[in-house]
This record gives sequence, C-alpha cells and structure tokens, in this order.
Amino acid sequence: MAKSPLALVHEPPLNAPGLPVAPLRRPAPGLRNMTLVLGALPQETELVERALEGRKRGRLGPFPYAEGRIAGRRVVVAATGIGKTCASMITMLFAEKLRPRELLMTGTASRINPEMRNGLLRAARRAIARHLPETAVQHNPSYVPLVRIGRITSGDQFGIPSARIEHIRRQLSPDLMEMESGSVAEVCWSLRIPFLCIRGGSNLTQNSPEGDYRKLSPFASRQAALFTVSLIRELGRAP
Repeated sequence: MAKSPLALVHEPPLNAPGLPVAPLRRPAPGLRNMTLVLGALPQETELVERALEGRKRGRLGPFPYAEGRIAGRRVVVAATGIGKTCASMITMLFAEKLRPRELLMTGTASRINPEMRNGLLRAARRAIARHLPETAVQHNPSYVPLVRIGRITSGDQFGIPSARIEHIRRQLSPDLMEMESGSVAEVCWSLRIPFLCIRGGSNLTQNSPEGDYRKLSPFASRQAALFTVSLIRELGRAP
C-alpha cells in the first residue's frame, strides 16, 4: 500500500513579481565623482590602472584595488575573478562600501555575431566620437576596430556547442557573449548604480575557443580598456 506524502511543515514560498531595488541614494560623501571600474582578469584592468594619475593601492578585506585619477575624476579599479559568483561578490562589496557614481565593466567577449570585429550611454556616444582605436594586426587583412552600441549576452560556459549558439542567436540576436556582466548589472540594478558594460570582441563564439582566445584576447582587452579610459575622460568633462 502506497504511503501518503508527508505534510509540508512550512507554507510554500510566495513568488512576488519583480526584483527588490534599493531606494535611490546619493554617492558617498567625498566620492561623488568616483567611477568604479571592474574586469574579470588583471589582463582586462591593468591598462586602466596604468592610466591612473597618482596611483596607489589598497584592499577591501583581502581584495586588492588600485586608485587614482583620470582627467581629474577619481577612479577605483579592481579585478573580480572569472565567473558570475566572483563578479557578484566583488561588485556588491565594492559598490556598497564605495558607493560610486557609476560602474564600468571592461574586458573581452566572444563574437557570437561574426560580423562584429574586435573593437551613461550619452557619454559613451560622445566618447565614441572622440576615441581612436588601434589597428588590429592579429588578422589578415588588418583593420581598425569599430566602437558601437550592441547587445551582450551573459552565460556560464567558456565553450558553446554550435546547436546552443544557434538557439541563442534565434532567441536574443546578440552581438557578443561573456560571463560576468549580467550578474554585475543585477547588483547595480538592485543598488541603483548606473552601469555600462564595455567589451572587446575576441574569438568567435565556438565550442573550443582556447587557441583563438589566447591569441586574440590580449588585443581585445586592450581595446576595451582604452575605450574605458576614453569614457572616463568624457565623464570628467561633464559638469
């Protein structure tokens, strides 16, 4: 004879629509023009660090960062580590402690749209008009990357099977795919911090990207970092 299912000890949870969002708040006193720049790897943040004037280093808990100024604007730069868990943890810690005016995520992404070449929104558009990318000599023929506004998807896989790639293309029509910025954006949305993701397209989205990623990611990281610096300079020009 089948046993009857055990009764629930607790009532089932209620799923309320929407996300909890912090009330709008001012940046921390003394940091009102501070920009927080995050990247997953030191490769993605080191060029921004080198652009800092009066650079000094510090730590939040065990996590290191660099601090200085770009075009008079105070900037804090830190690496989160790879993946959504690391990105969420570091973003929440730094955003809550420092309460920056805005957060920029810089780094690389795979090109799920093969037409993409490896290369706040109002400020970004102004920065695009002023920015001078470097020539991509890793390809034959070489070319000058374009900086453009597009759609970025955020996943958890480094290699993506072709069937999954086609499904994502049909569903979302994205330009780039990466790992961390979706979770960083979620933290920023919850804390009401303006957020922009800056990604340089590296390898094509593929099942085994290791070789192409190693070859192309240094240049893609550099281009994303160079534009991040251009954008911060543009933010410094704003009143």
